Amino acid sequence: YFSMGPVPSRQFLDLQFQQPAYRQKRVAIFDLSGRGMYETETNNDKLRINTSQFKPGLYIIRVETAGHIFIRKFIR
Repeated sequence: YFSMGPVPSRQFLDLQFQQPAYRQKRVAIFDLSGRGMYETETNNDKLRINTSQFKPGLYIIRVETAGHIFIRKFIR
């Protein structure tokens, strides 16, 4: 459903969505303890997230759109 890179991310994580641009998407990032680190909504087909303030480690990204939820992991 979406691609992301670079992984590991140092300053930015770029997302490229496969859904049409007009479709609302909710994006959230959590650390492994479940603490919310980032959240936004977008209609765009691309999103750049500034990860420079995240501590190095493993994170979970959750994308919700049109009743579907997609979860992936990435390293900062």
